[in-house]
Amino acid sequence: MKNIRIQYILVQIVILGLVACSPKQFSKDPEYHACQNLGSAACVNANGLDIFTVQQTVQGGKLDVVIINDNSGSMSYDQTKIAEKFASFVQQLDSHSIDYRIGIITTDSSVSFNNPARAINKNGALQDGRLIQFPNGEYFLTSASGDLSQKNTWFQATLKRTETQQCENFVLANIGSIGTG
Repeated sequence: MKNIRIQYILVQIVILGLVACSPKQFSKDPEYHACQNLGSAACVNANGLDIFTVQQTVQGGKLDVVIINDNSGSMSYDQTKIAEKFASFVQQLDSHSIDYRIGIITTDSSVSFNNPARAINKNGALQDGRLIQFPNGEYFLTSASGDLSQKNTWFQATLKRTETQQCENFVLANIGSIGTG
């Protein structure tokens, strides 16, 4: 009985092997074109590959944005450039009825012997991923925080860090140029 079972299993394995491993070459249907009937989606065929570009507009929804602000010396140029784009970013969120919260943290790490708390960073208040308080007293800017002008003013005041500018000024006065931009 045991030999019959083993033979039966072997026969099944051989049959499966013949069926599953039969030589079959697959090819693309020459009548099929993926770029057909796509409506508004852009499709380009390059070197036999169909490349699709699809843009989706979403209305509503919730979004949390955390900006990690490098507040080390030489970053004031970059902070200014990011701050200049904020109003446009918020306008896009508002135009799509996005319910958002925007917070900022710095790259200051834990208070330690190598990085003690300093008065310039509020004695460690900006360290360890703590959210920075905006001038309106909140830790997030939201769609209900005020008008665009107020949010832009609060964002710029919070993102462009005093400690960054002071460090940069110190380096420029005592060492020389800093690579910015």
